[in-house]
Amino acid sequence: MLHNRTSRDYVSKQLILLEPFGARPAADITPQELDRWLHTNCKTAATSNRYKSFVSLCYREGISNGKVTVNPARLVRQRKENNARLRFLTRDEYDSLSAAILERAPEHHAAFVVSVYTGMRLGEQYSLRWSQVHLGRKTLELTAQLRCPCRLGSAAGSIPQSQGERFCIPAARTL
Repeated sequence: MLHNRTSRDYVSKQLILLEPFGARPAADITPQELDRWLHTNCKTAATSNRYKSFVSLCYREGISNGKVTVNPARLVRQRKENNARLRFLTRDEYDSLSAAILERAPEHHAAFVVSVYTGMRLGEQYSLRWSQVHLGRKTLELTAQLRCPCRLGSAAGSIPQSQGERFCIPAARTL
């Protein structure tokens, strides 16, 4: 069973794709046509990739049901997405969010504070080992994952350039 939002997304994508491709047999649509349509009609790489994934899903279903034999979307390259967005909470946003977390889920407040002051994701926080915590130096030592290096902002010190590279995050006095 699909989530309601996913179902709505699929229906809207289907309606949008029906105009350029709906009157033609699915087997006649080429990867070049699909790529051209994505390039022309999608403003961002993320949108293009979501449409490509939807078309690929439709073809996979068609293949499993014996309606088509090839999936042209498989031959369309994924576009590189730049989802990097450097954003900081204002003091008012922090205060109201902190108050809401304390009221609704106080057990998650410490994780919220750590994420705000270090930029650490939840998975990084919960996988942290004591050997990575340096109380004397007031730093946390992490291993870089595939992610946006600017996520940690200027607090990160040296930003890792490759996956697996170790780097330290200064621990604020608040922690």
